[in-house]
Formats: sequence, structure tokens, C-alpha cells
Amino acid sequence: MLAGNSGEHLPGREAAKMTATGIELMPAPQPRRSARRTRATVAPEPRKKRNITVRIWPFGLLATQVTERPLVLHLPADASTGDAIAAMSDRYGRAFVRQLTPERGELARCCRLFVNGEPVEDLSVTLSAGGGAVDVEIILIMGYEGG
Repeated sequence: MLAGNSGEHLPGREAAKMTATGIELMPAPQPRRSARRTRATVAPEPRKKRNITVRIWPFGLLATQVTERPLVLHLPADASTGDAIAAMSDRYGRAFVRQLTPERGELARCCRLFVNGEPVEDLSVTLSAGGGAVDVEIILIMGYEGG
């Protein structure tokens, strides 16, 4: 008797079926999947880095050297005050920024920096304000201006 005549299937083999015109071969049955579904593993998409908007308000001598007020920058959410100053260097040149940080990593004595109205002396302070806009006020006061 051929496999399949009585409804039996031999694993990995074709089954035969009797028809009115003769014997018809059918493809081998596929193994049944378990009732438990398996999840396909898909690599998660890399998260897009969030940006914050930083508005830099230059005062004193700096205000005369820039073309826009406020200077608007879009920086990564984990940017620091030092990163904001470095971004200013990209736009206005290294000589402009050297007025603010003549020593590597330190503010000039005649420069005052405020983030959202709070005084900051450390250039590693993170600017993030919960993903919103951040105001950075930079004041450069020269001796003849009263500093």
C-alpha cells in the first residue's frame, strides 16, 4: 500500500493519493510548528541623538564682535558649556574664543558665564535643561568697561 492512501504520511517523503485518473504524488508534509510562537530577533534601531537649542547672548565687548544676537546653536543633549564655546569657535574663529578661554579649559578672569541665569565657572557643566532650550549669557568685561 502506498503511503498516503490511508491518510498516513512518512516524514520527509512524498505522499501518494489515489484519484479517479490514477495515483497523484503530493509534496511531503511540512513539520508542524509548535504552538509556542518564537519571536524574530530584530536589532533595535539606533536611537537618534537628541539635540538641545542653545541661545548664546554675548554682552560687553563680545556683543560688538558678533553678527547675530542671540547666537543659536543646536548641540547634543549632553553638551557642556565648553562644547558651546567650541561651537562658537567654529562660527567666529579661534581668536574670538581665545578671549573667553585664554588658558586651555579655563574661563578668562574678565569673562562671566551664566546658564539660565545661574553663574557658572566650570566649562564641563552640562547645559541640558530636560531637552528644552538653554540660555547662555556670556559677558566679557574689559578693564576700561569697569571690570
